[in-house]
Amino acid sequence: MSWDIRNFALDVVAGSCGGAGQIIVGHPFDTIKVKLQMSASVSDHGAVSIFRQVVKSEGLPGLFRGIAPPLATVSVLNAVLFSANGYLRGMARKISNLPENAPLTTSMYAACGAGSGVFMAAVACPTELVKCRLQIQSEGHVSYKGPMDCIRSIIRNRGILGMYKGLTPTLLREVPGGLAYFTCYEVLKKSLTDVGKAPSQSTLLLSGGVAGVVYWGSTYPFDIIKTRIQTDSDVSPRYKSTADCATAIYKESGLRGFFRGVSPALIRAFPANAACFFLFETVSGYLSKSFPAQAHVA
Repeated sequence: MSWDIRNFALDVVAGSCGGAGQIIVGHPFDTIKVKLQMSASVSDHGAVSIFRQVVKSEGLPGLFRGIAPPLATVSVLNAVLFSANGYLRGMARKISNLPENAPLTTSMYAACGAGSGVFMAAVACPTELVKCRLQIQSEGHVSYKGPMDCIRSIIRNRGILGMYKGLTPTLLREVPGGLAYFTCYEVLKKSLTDVGKAPSQSTLLLSGGVAGVVYWGSTYPFDIIKTRIQTDSDVSPRYKSTADCATAIYKESGLRGFFRGVSPALIRAFPANAACFFLFETVSGYLSKSFPAQAHVA
């Protein structure tokens, strides 16, 4: 197995494990976030109120409504994100004549993170389209019987390209988000680790958690727009474009409207992304030792 294929395979497996932990830990907060984004008013106590409403009407399982699509495709989502980032880092090292696994400059980490965001958006858009539509359902108003029924409905009304409804705001979220996400993680991890030593478990958890908070803090308004567009009617859509949706949100609630549901998103971001990076690094390290790179034989 060549070095590139080996590294790609390790990133796929480790990224999948990290993504699974991220989704399981963070999905209840994500459900509350999506419901807040779709609410008609902004309230400081909205997150707590929605949590109580969901638990009262649907029990704790209601907080995990819509988890099937992202969990089922978590291997694809995180395989794309981490393998794309790893591939771009490898290319950066080759262009700069750096040895394998050599640390990159901050600007290189930023460029690779932004590039991986493009690949991530292509996979995340259809997945989140289904997830968001299932999440806004309630016991009294069920439009879809499940993920496959939702997909069939979208394709029936809008064709296969309908699965990419909301791609523009997804790109606007993922590209700068990927830049901030990976750059913040690497810079913080390096600053908390002594030279010549491996990062501690607490360093991995803290760096991953902070990176997640920075990601959501810097891109949240685009997530608001994405959710509105993706949950808009396929038959009689309210929004004509990303700009039209942004204008409508501003007229409706002002700047505060772009941060509706931000509290559960930020609260979710730390533990979910701490788990993601910790599992990624742990599994990647274990697999690297279990499947060492083989030297080329002439």
